[in-house]
Parts: sequence; structure tokens; C-alpha cells
Amino acid sequence: MNHRNFEDWFFVSQDPQSEKLDPEQLAKLNLHLEGCQSCQQIVTAWREVEQAFQRSPVVLPEMGFTSRWQKRLEADRQRVHAMQALLVLAFCLGVVVLLTGSLFLLAWPWARTPDLVVWFWISRVFSILSIAGAIRASVGIILNTVTSLIPLGGWILLVGLASELAVLWLVSIRLLTKPRRILI
Repeated sequence: MNHRNFEDWFFVSQDPQSEKLDPEQLAKLNLHLEGCQSCQQIVTAWREVEQAFQRSPVVLPEMGFTSRWQKRLEADRQRVHAMQALLVLAFCLGVVVLLTGSLFLLAWPWARTPDLVVWFWISRVFSILSIAGAIRASVGIILNTVTSLIPLGGWILLVGLASELAVLWLVSIRLLTKPRRILI
């Protein structure tokens, strides 16, 4: 015989937060409990456990437990933040050392003659400026094309959606980085 349904019904009938059994199910449960020894043992054991819980005194935490726990939680959080800051600092320093070393290795052949280094940097500055001018011109052409393709209402809609997404992103970041506290 399958006792699982009757066990489920019994525990549902004992839980004050769950939905109640209908009268037909309750009658079937009572009829089954009268004839089934294993289910009667489960019911008896469950009632003994409930009585043991009700008889046992409520154990209160030691004085200062909450404040000690909150201090330890704050210290752990500060330790984690300090570790993260040190890791970021170490990563940034590693990148700076790597880039400086690479630049030094690239400039080593020209270090013998300083005038070559000066001309090299002047040519680099001019090439960066010419690339920036080409990018500005390309972006200007793209923006002129895009602005002529999308009407004003579309731009207003896009800006509004982008603003809403930015706010949603900020709220999500705030909720994800908010420290979790247990209020007592």
C-alpha cells in the first residue's frame, strides 16, 4: 500500500501555514490512520517531537552575542575590502611595471642617441594627432548619417530608454553591493 499520500496529508494538516485538507481527504486520512500501524507510529512520533519542542526552554544567546557578531561581521567585511584593494593595487602595479619594461625594451636601441628618441616621440605625437583627426572625421560622418536616418521622436525614445537602463543598472549595482545585515 502507498503510504506517501497519507503521510503528506498528515503533515499538511499539521502545518498552520499550508492550505487545509478538504473534508473528504481528512476522512480518508483518519480512516487510514485507524488501520495502518506504520502511519500511526509516524503520527505518534511526530506528536512526541512536537511536545519535546514545546517543553524545551528557549535558549537565549549570551550577553553581547549580537554586538560581538556584528563587530566580527564588520571586521570580516573590512578585511575582504582591504584584500580586494590590495589585489587591485598589485594588479595595477604589475601592469605599470610590465608596460614600463616593454617601453624600456622598445626604446633601448634609441637610447644611445637622444636625438632619435626626441624625433621618435615627436613623430608619435603627430601620428596620434592625425589618427585622432581621422577618427573625429569618421565619427562625424557616421553621426550625420545616423541622425538623418532616425527621426527626432526616435532619438527621444532612445535617450529615454538609455536613461531608464542607466537607472536600472545603478539600482542593480546598489542592491548587489549593499552589505547584508541581519536585523535583530
